[in-house]
Amino acid sequence: MHKQPVYIFARRFKSDMELLNVLTRLDYYGAAYALMRDSSVRKLVVVLNLKKNQNFTVIQQRFSNLEFIVLRRRYFTAPFLLLDIQIQFKRLSTNPGVLISGDPYISGLLIYLLKRFRFRKSVLQFQVHGNPFQYLKTFSIRQSILKFIYLFNLRNADSIRLVSQSQLEYDFLASRITQAKCFIAPIPILDIRMGAPEGKREEGLLFLGRFHHERNLDLWLEIAENIALKFPGFKITMAGSGPLMEFVNNYKATHQSLSTMKILGEIAHSRIEEVLHESTILLSTAEHESYGLSLREAMLSGLFVVAKRNPTTVLLEKDFPNLVFTYDTATEAKEMIANLVGRSAPKDEIAKVEFQQTSKNLESVNSLVQSWITAY
Repeated sequence: MHKQPVYIFARRFKSDMELLNVLTRLDYYGAAYALMRDSSVRKLVVVLNLKKNQNFTVIQQRFSNLEFIVLRRRYFTAPFLLLDIQIQFKRLSTNPGVLISGDPYISGLLIYLLKRFRFRKSVLQFQVHGNPFQYLKTFSIRQSILKFIYLFNLRNADSIRLVSQSQLEYDFLASRITQAKCFIAPIPILDIRMGAPEGKREEGLLFLGRFHHERNLDLWLEIAENIALKFPGFKITMAGSGPLMEFVNNYKATHQSLSTMKILGEIAHSRIEEVLHESTILLSTAEHESYGLSLREAMLSGLFVVAKRNPTTVLLEKDFPNLVFTYDTATEAKEMIANLVGRSAPKDEIAKVEFQQTSKNLESVNSLVQSWITAY
């Protein structure tokens, strides 16, 4: 029986759009896996835990490089979820050569238990896209439990996929995880037509990402308000959603200078390019960036990037000094944006980004798929 890599997502997706964005990336991995393996080998398997009323039939048809196992359980029934997975593996003759955690917490525990009690020869792969250590600094019982689970999963993983060198240097040295089982495979950028669009684009400032505390939205809005006052008619757009959506809406309602600001809400991955092409400057106020996916997408689309100084953004600024500008204070950020108004991103610099990103996409998916194949 052929072994297969299996992604397990115990966490329910907040929306169909979030699910689609994740599956688009996994389908890209699945296509690469099919190319690098014998055609008789079965597809990349994805185990999803969906809501009871979530219709998956239409979504499933979009992804030809994936094989799905769909379950519908709540977190507190995790033991039943574990049993369900084993039953479905047996029914479909699934032989998990690599068990891959879809999130740093519950899914990580599930793949550990699957290996511990059933699939002892499987390799456990833990994938870290963000900086959980930064998000788990606040002390509370919940945060302490999450940190314990996260460290437990890391230490029991056979393989750890990171998306940037800064993660390895900053987070993993602190956690005392051996570097020998870590490898770097950045998130590939998909559905972005590389390079600046033809014709003059409308000038504007853009936020792209999740509305949560780690993004320092109060600072973003303060800077945006200053730019709106200084440059009347300069478009301000926020694309995203999250727990701080109400805060953003209330801020807009109580600040007249931001009355024309557009709040687009969550956008499908296929619409990111369209949104990027409607602005000229991406402003990031996040204290930490593991890889800077949205920053790279913006650069590929011909936007200037003004970002908080951290290890990831400093590297980007070093590679692309005419596109990326980093700051420590709000005053610096306001001055940088003011200096960029009326300017266009240099095409030769955008071409450099395109060349680098094309190479990174290929290297990344090759490293990831090879980690599965060599594990068998």
